[in-house]
Amino acid sequence: MLDSDPYGDLGAIADASWSERWMCWDRQAQDAYLASVADWGPLHLEQMEHLIQGLLPPTYGWLCPPTVLSEFQPLIFRLRQDIDRGVMSKAPTPNEFAAWCDQMGAELPAPFVQAL
Repeated sequence: MLDSDPYGDLGAIADASWSERWMCWDRQAQDAYLASVADWGPLHLEQMEHLIQGLLPPTYGWLCPPTVLSEFQPLIFRLRQDIDRGVMSKAPTPNEFAAWCDQMGAELPAPFVQAL
C-alpha cells in the first residue's frame, strides 16, 4: 500500500450499487430471488461463485467485481479448475450446477435447492 493511499482504494469512489441492490431486500425477497435462479437458463461463473458462497447471484449484464470469501476459496478454485479441464460446463444449467455442488459437498442456498 502506498503512503499516499492509506485506505488501499487508490482514491476510488465507493460503488454503493451492491448494497443498494441487495441490502434493502427483506429475507422473503432474497429467498424468492434465490428460488427464481432455479428457472434461469445456463449460469455463468460469477453466478455459480455467488451461489456457492450463499450470496445472491447477479443477473446477466450486471457487472460485479469477483468476490471470493476465504472459506470458499478451495471450492471456487476447484470449480474454475473443473471448468478449465472440461469436467464442468462453462455454462451449466442450474440442475447441472447443483449436481456438481452435491458431488463436491457444497451447500447451496436452501431456496435455490428447494426450487430445483
